[in-house]
Amino acid sequence: MCLAAIFLTLFPFATVTYGEQGVPSETGPVTMEIFTAALDLVVAVIALIIFRSVGKRLVIYWDLRQKQRENDLAAAQEFHRLYSEFLAVWKLWNNYLEISPSVVEGRKELLFRACTAEGELESLFVRLASSRKLDEEQIGLLGRFRQGYQSLREAISDGKALDWRASSDPKYIAFKKLATGVALLIVSEQQPADSVARAAALIRITSNEWERNWVLAQDLAPGDPSKGSRPSAS
Repeated sequence: MCLAAIFLTLFPFATVTYGEQGVPSETGPVTMEIFTAALDLVVAVIALIIFRSVGKRLVIYWDLRQKQRENDLAAAQEFHRLYSEFLAVWKLWNNYLEISPSVVEGRKELLFRACTAEGELESLFVRLASSRKLDEEQIGLLGRFRQGYQSLREAISDGKALDWRASSDPKYIAFKKLATGVALLIVSEQQPADSVARAAALIRITSNEWERNWVLAQDLAPGDPSKGSRPSAS
């Protein structure tokens, strides 16, 4: 009956007669073939509306996902640039000290570059903490790398070399493993966290708790660089 009512709404000029069980009669002005065709049209219209609604949501979802992917790639490029800046300033600073231990010229510029890079890294970590759900290991990874990154600025401020002279230096090995882990974390797909968890993660990442424990024994052995861990109690 409902479908028949829809049919009459679409085709008010038509009349339908019903048999004993409420089925349209073939003896009426409107034949069963026309009635079936009208029902097919109604079903097609309804299906089109449903598919259009679902399709629109899928398009929005994929657009958001694509945007997030673009943001992750941009963040990865920014991180690689900051890592390169760290190495450049480090080599320049140690070279200055080797030429003249009392060198003053260039120190101010290198200290400015180190501070600027450190601030940009902090901004990058704010974006990471606010855009994804970080577990304890990932928070430790970011926190320890941030602490290691500060070593250069602290060395320049103290007028001392950042003495990671060999590729086997424990701190240099740890720094490279942490850098690899951060790079992998940036491009990984993560679910966003709620606002409270985001703020808590950033507070932990920027905490001084990593200052004395940013190099762990596990950093000197093979392992998954995308995982960090909480510092040991001191």
